[in-house]
Amino acid sequence: MFNIVFLGILSFKGRVAQLVEHYPYTIGVSGSIPDAPISGISSHTVRYIFGVIFIVLGAAMVIWTEKLFGWVGQIQWAETHIGPGGTRTFIKLLGLAVIFIALLLMTGTVEDILTAIFVPKGI
Repeated sequence: MFNIVFLGILSFKGRVAQLVEHYPYTIGVSGSIPDAPISGISSHTVRYIFGVIFIVLGAAMVIWTEKLFGWVGQIQWAETHIGPGGTRTFIKLLGLAVIFIALLLMTGTVEDILTAIFVPKGI
């Protein structure tokens, strides 16, 4: 067991060394590693695929709210704070939020927002 774990650590360290050799200019420099295709699929393509999947999921939440309500039941917090029928409204708002976040992820806006919030101005 120890040998398997040790070999896994060595192979991980070897992969990191390969990445450092491949992208030497990014070490110690602000910015991100450029998009490298993995098996011929770029990160933009994956981002769009997941974006479409989540848009469909959010639309399904909005369209089939009643069926989802039957599965979930009443959400007491929503009924208390939103009012009667609050669970259905909450499910619809959650579906719209999923669509909105999927669009932000597809356009790359989420990275810009997180960078603006968490990266110090001097870097």
